[in-house]
Amino acid sequence: MGMRILQVHNRYQGGRGGEDQVMDSESRLLRTNGNEVHQFTAHNNEIGGAYGKLRAAIRMPYSKDGARRVAQALATYRPDIVHVHNFHYVLTPAIFDACRKARLPSVQTLHNFRGICANATFMREGRVCEDCMHGSPYLSVRHRCYEDSALKTLPIARTIAYHRKRKTWHDKVDRFIALTEFGKRKYVEGGYDEKRISVKPNLCYETFGLAIIEAFAADLPVIAARLGAAQDIISDGETGILFPPGDAGALAEAVAWAVAHPKDMTRMSQNARREYETKYTPEANYAQLIAIYEQTIREAIADSGAPR
Repeated sequence: MGMRILQVHNRYQGGRGGEDQVMDSESRLLRTNGNEVHQFTAHNNEIGGAYGKLRAAIRMPYSKDGARRVAQALATYRPDIVHVHNFHYVLTPAIFDACRKARLPSVQTLHNFRGICANATFMREGRVCEDCMHGSPYLSVRHRCYEDSALKTLPIARTIAYHRKRKTWHDKVDRFIALTEFGKRKYVEGGYDEKRISVKPNLCYETFGLAIIEAFAADLPVIAARLGAAQDIISDGETGILFPPGDAGALAEAVAWAVAHPKDMTRMSQNARREYETKYTPEANYAQLIAIYEQTIREAIADSGAPR
């Protein structure tokens, strides 16, 4: 007998993005394997004009209406587990209080770094910036991190600060899913509980590394900069070659080495395909996802103070 899963997602403006594709892909995968999946979605188009934007900015840290709407969905669908993909900017993290009140375990996929970085990328003016992760989130307002606007950045900074102080990510969410070990490390560095973060790549990969995974699927090792997710996906000397970021000379040397060592590249090709089959096929992805759900439910049941 399969599980009953409620996916919760706040869609962005501007068409379907990577998070939308991931949720729908996982929904198809879960249903194909005999699970019952329902989706509850909100859309940022609901925000509307100037007054709506002001109201959304004020409510961004915590929307009682968002919590109410999700509570109604929980009562309607009565899921075994809730999987949240996005709550910005209509639903807000208030939805986790609804899950807790309903005594239902929740999982959140960390599609980006929005929980600890106002622009969600750790990049500012073309360089890595982690000021808000180690200091006040309001530094992002001074830096105008979101769309180069202090006014637009302020509600996001307030949200990060509010839930950091409230300990929402420690007390309200049962488990997080990071896309890579790099992503997990960043969130742990930002104060999240390492024991509550699982790592599972997405079938659609989003910004996670589509080109790398497509290469692995085609038996191709990859030469890439030792930066971000690439350093987790590629095993240096096994499934590809990593070089220092920004070092054109090192890149040229890596390419020259690859050309001069065809036997080693053949071995890496075989390893790349094996890595793809082990981690990135639909079958492997489903096994990882359902294992996370099962673990989360077991832990919730075992802990009398956790939602059930």
